[in-house]
Amino acid sequence: MCDEELVAAAREGNVEQTDRLLQKIDGMTTPNAETLERCGRALFLACQNGHSECVRLLLTANAAVNQATTDDGATPLITAAENGHSECVQLLLAANAAVDQRGSDGITPLIIAGSQGHHDCVQLLLDDAAAVAGFGPSHPNFDAVLRKARLLGLGAWSGFSPRHPH
Repeated sequence: MCDEELVAAAREGNVEQTDRLLQKIDGMTTPNAETLERCGRALFLACQNGHSECVRLLLTANAAVNQATTDDGATPLITAAENGHSECVQLLLAANAAVDQRGSDGITPLIIAGSQGHHDCVQLLLDDAAAVAGFGPSHPNFDAVLRKARLLGLGAWSGFSPRHPH
């Protein structure tokens, strides 16, 4: 079925095949739920691997931008931020991805981007109004994220305190 092929094409960054398979899906009268779920999985894997052109195609085809596809509830935005794929983060934000959607482990895109030292992703998320206020000393990654942010000189985070979020 083309949906399995679509997942593989997006994971590998094969733009031509991704486009061809999306056109097949678009030609269906009513794509089934499994096919639509595979589009979400394809988007997640394209984001995980930084294949921005595949991400662009999948978003144009209305892939579920906020669909969690892993056991820990990670979304395409969480995985793109985690892996430092700023172009994918930018595309997802432009497609109205939920900037503060948490995985089942409580991680948000901002927290994971900060903890991995991806300052370009942090800045994009902050520019899109990612909540900093809910991230404080009680969060298990708070000290590590704050320490890395200060070491990297991230302006929006370097003066962060629980009482005075930026």
